[in-house]
Amino acid sequence: MPSPLGVDDMTVLKAAFVNDAITLTRDKDFPKLILHDRHPAHGLILLKYQGAGPWAVYSAEIVETIVRLDEGLRGAVTVIHPNGYEQMRF
Repeated sequence: MPSPLGVDDMTVLKAAFVNDAITLTRDKDFPKLILHDRHPAHGLILLKYQGAGPWAVYSAEIVETIVRLDEGLRGAVTVIHPNGYEQMRF
């Protein structure tokens, strides 16, 4: 469920929650909204690859991590980065 640039974070979170979707983003504000502000979410994937090289190099690694974690993505903020991933359950 892609969202156009300029849509505020709360609109994106609300749309993902209503559609039973996990939010995929590079925006570092989202973990705080879920973990600290307790906005409802089914899950969040934060891609943390800034300055690490072209996305094409990491796309297979990102997809592999998402497929491997599968249902483990629900109820968690998952940060995927060049050295692997970290999860914080909520």
